[in-house]
Amino acid sequence: MSQTLKRPHSRWIMALAWTGLTLFALLMPGVDAPLEGLLGLLKEIGLNAAHGISFAVLAVLWAWALRSHLPKRAAFMVTFVLMVAFAAWTEWAQGAYAVNRDPSLSDFIVDCIGAALALIAASRRIS
Repeated sequence: MSQTLKRPHSRWIMALAWTGLTLFALLMPGVDAPLEGLLGLLKEIGLNAAHGISFAVLAVLWAWALRSHLPKRAAFMVTFVLMVAFAAWTEWAQGAYAVNRDPSLSDFIVDCIGAALALIAASRRIS
């Protein structure tokens, strides 16, 4: 691993950058025309996958950044709490501020599952 990635500030920059990108994507205006049938199903699967993957990456980056300041177990627990709070806030913000977007319990659940699975997988890799 390069020396740059071992520096704690690099970890924070990456975590904050991905947080901003995720926030931007989740608060973009939605498409007004719903798709039906197979295309609608494929769109829904793709959006759920995007939610889960985005929060998985977000969780790993935050755990990695927090690990430079906290014991491993605490870093992972704090990260999961932050991911749940961020998922809840983004769903609320989608309903309150985003055009053609509504809050979704299923999106919130997928976000939390993506974060949890990524943290479980990363727990063996992040020292």
